[in-house]
Amino acid sequence: MYPINTAKNYSVKIIFKNETRRLQLSESSLNFHVLKKTITDVIPSLRGQDFLIKWLDDEDDLIALSSDIELSEAVRVMENLKSNKLLRFQVLLSDDSINEQNPTN
Repeated sequence: MYPINTAKNYSVKIIFKNETRRLQLSESSLNFHVLKKTITDVIPSLRGQDFLIKWLDDEDDLIALSSDIELSEAVRVMENLKSNKLLRFQVLLSDDSINEQNPTN
């Protein structure tokens, strides 16, 4: 008899500018450090760049991630919002985030 794999797998969408990547991460490997490294692996142009990871919460606010605790909350909320296990993260260069908060018109 083979052991049953009970670990959850999440489909993850990473959105950066006009580029969207979709991949799968296991629950056991899902932490902030792994997410950030995975992002630079699939979007090599971000290597060496200072970037932010954000997600859309249940009140349609764009929330920044910077720790495992925040990632856990993001996963919990996104699981409750959708019937599937799709996690969606937006990546912004730090300079883009500043411009987004302080638009100049």
